[in-house]
Amino acid sequence: MARFAALDTRRPDLTGLRFAVFGLGDSVYDNTFNRGGEIAAAKLAALGGTQLGDHARHDASSEIAPAAMGRTWVRTDSDVLATA
Repeated sequence: MARFAALDTRRPDLTGLRFAVFGLGDSVYDNTFNRGGEIAAAKLAALGGTQLGDHARHDASSEIAPAAMGRTWVRTDSDVLATA
């Protein structure tokens, strides 16, 4: 969270920054599931960044390995990421 605080304090102009979000979380933490990725995306966008593709949200309680989901996510969003 210290990094987020630094963004709040410094408020850099992130116009031109393009970013993608692959969040890691566990749905047993219902109210905070994948909040880190959501907070990061919101802060970067508020400072002028542009999110590319869909926000992936891996669930550690699922049977899907993060790497497998990541490969699928990259393939699915590869057109968006490649043309950005």
